[in-house]
Amino acid sequence: MKLGITKRRGSSTLTRPPGGSSVSIFIDAPLRFFMLDLHLEGEKSVFYTDSMTAEQVEKKVNADTHLTAFFKICRRDEFARTLYYYQMPLHYVYNIRTNRWEQRKTVRGSLGRIRAVTSKAVELFFLRLLLTHKKGPTSYEDLRTVDGVMYDTNLEAVKASGLLSDASVWSETVMDVINSTNDRRRLRETYACMLVFTDDMQDQSVIWEETKDYFSSDFLQAARLTDYNEDIYQDALDDIQQHVLNCGGGSITQYGLPASRGGARPSNLLRRERAYNKTALKESVEEKVKLLNSGQRGVYEHVMHRIENGHRYGHNGVFVNAAGGTGKSFLLNLLLDTVRSRGKIALAVASSGIAATVLSGGRTAHNMFKIPLMEFDETKACSVKKNTELAKLLQQTELIVWDEVVMANKNMLTAVDITLS
Repeated sequence: MKLGITKRRGSSTLTRPPGGSSVSIFIDAPLRFFMLDLHLEGEKSVFYTDSMTAEQVEKKVNADTHLTAFFKICRRDEFARTLYYYQMPLHYVYNIRTNRWEQRKTVRGSLGRIRAVTSKAVELFFLRLLLTHKKGPTSYEDLRTVDGVMYDTNLEAVKASGLLSDASVWSETVMDVINSTNDRRRLRETYACMLVFTDDMQDQSVIWEETKDYFSSDFLQAARLTDYNEDIYQDALDDIQQHVLNCGGGSITQYGLPASRGGARPSNLLRRERAYNKTALKESVEEKVKLLNSGQRGVYEHVMHRIENGHRYGHNGVFVNAAGGTGKSFLLNLLLDTVRSRGKIALAVASSGIAATVLSGGRTAHNMFKIPLMEFDETKACSVKKNTELAKLLQQTELIVWDEVVMANKNMLTAVDITLS
């Protein structure tokens, strides 16, 4: 008499097949999980103690694991050849004394689970994939054999099996990760693994344009910007490129992605000062230059000349003084916009917070230069250390506009001068 298995919450039920007399056996216990070994050929873990003899250690080294014992039973057991590796604990019991799989004599089985593997362990990751898609393999070589051809690596066997051939699956995977996590670094790492390990990721230009904001959002937040720009996207590409190299891949350009910078990313301060829309600024500058009066134009042309020929003048300090309402702020903002429209860095500072709000991108001098608190009779250098983000920003600055400079103590100006020299 054969009995069928019916699952119920908290128990397993054995029932006679349809047409037979009614009989049920309830086992008051849920199915258990059985964690299965996973290792490459000749790379199993062996644990031993100092008290063990050489013979005992050798015996442990030569002993079968769950996986190698699975291969062996598939050679001699016809039913085992119809099962996936993870299905073995449902029908067989692993005898730890003999290191063999034996036919289960009780009704109650276990659910097999193959331990998770990171995709960075390439061959082990794809060994696991093969074990979940091929029934009854008799050896590692048999597992790598597809359509009568034995491949040298698990990755090649997976590709030949067509397990990585559906591009839509990978596109859906990207969206699944985007929707299920806020960890953008993990998203970029997953995407890099997809690029390296599947043949259907050759041209990613369309996918990149559709999803680049998702890949780059954490860099946008780090830079404290509200609008995406090319520097932000380049940060994401640099990170993807690094993950691709970690996975054993090459340049991301071979997949249709834009080239990465290949070097260190610019600091957040540099990104913030380079985030201005140069095209819009150029159009604005052309219109505003036409509105300058003769006095403003003279100052504008003089300052721009000294910026363009700075190597001739050494220290290029220009003091502009004018009464209120004469368009001084308009002129200062025009100078800032002109330099920024050319892709250069211009810093706007003021002696007070109210005045700083009038300038485009303005900040207080204390905030920008880290000017220390000082007495009227002492002079200190600013708190700017070498090779910091602020130091690199100041080194690349073309213009500094300091509004209401007459309100600053002379020691503050001296401290900034010492720092910049």
